[in-house]
Amino acid sequence: MPGSEDLHSEKHRPSEAACRDRIKQIIARCGDLDSQLINDSSLLAMDLYIDSLILTDIVYEMEGAFNIVISESEVAIIEEVADFYHLVEKKISEGKKVNLS
Repeated sequence: MPGSEDLHSEKHRPSEAACRDRIKQIIARCGDLDSQLINDSSLLAMDLYIDSLILTDIVYEMEGAFNIVISESEVAIIEEVADFYHLVEKKISEGKKVNLS
């Protein structure tokens, strides 16, 4: 697709800081939050009031933004913002792409 990047190649792999910033932006947008109030140790449910519906939106947005697949079992263990960082980094490193067929 013209203009799209393969985020899994080393040449186009986003920096850790860029990934973290993008993840914070997604969480802020989906949760209608100020991104400045989101930090690594923010608990999704307790601190940010992210419910299961908002979490589903966040996962959907992250899958699209990073061209990855996040399973329900992986979502179930996410408790804080840093868990998303680690999961996305792991997925990008593994090169797990969304099947677009």
